[in-house]
Amino acid sequence: MPALQLGDGRWMTDSTKMIQWFEARYPQNGLLPEDPVQRLMCLLLLPGQEDRLPFTGDTKMVGVNDSLMTG
Repeated sequence: MPALQLGDGRWMTDSTKMIQWFEARYPQNGLLPEDPVQRLMCLLLLPGQEDRLPFTGDTKMVGVNDSLMTG
């Protein structure tokens, strides 16, 4: 699990919050794409965001090899 210790001693362990923190703190060295659609896709694909994706659960993506879906 990634972890970042802040200057005041607190620890940040949520990767989404860490990326947002880095983006706000160092905007000249962004971690996410500048394109809004690509940025949204990256944020949706971060760990913990799986429930927001439309193709999770029992549904299958057309054209995707089943071995990719199972690990």
